[in-house]
Amino acid sequence: MKKILLIDDNINFLKPLSNLLQKNFDVYMATGVKEAIQILESIHIDMICSDYFMGDGTGLDIIKKVNSLNICIPFIILSGLEDPELIQEVESCHAIFLNKTNPELLSKLCTIGYSE
Repeated sequence: MKKILLIDDNINFLKPLSNLLQKNFDVYMATGVKEAIQILESIHIDMICSDYFMGDGTGLDIIKKVNSLNICIPFIILSGLEDPELIQEVESCHAIFLNKTNPELLSKLCTIGYSE
């Protein structure tokens, strides 16, 4: 099974999403940038799905760390904010932007995970 790393400082979003994705993925969870980087340095991950704004950094901080480790994997940034500048910044880092409030979020995550 493919391994997905979910990163969000909101445990009330993270846990239910993890529970839903466990049917299709081995799910690893982190509640911040520092914890996510520790996981990435110790486990081979096939896909990352990260909140943008977190207490100890942003999803872009994680993308930069992934790039510095020469890891090439699908990266999805989630945010409830649909700011065009934020979306452009995410896409310029070769990541996918998805809105947290999109009712098709789960199916899109699964589609992206299986297409890679």
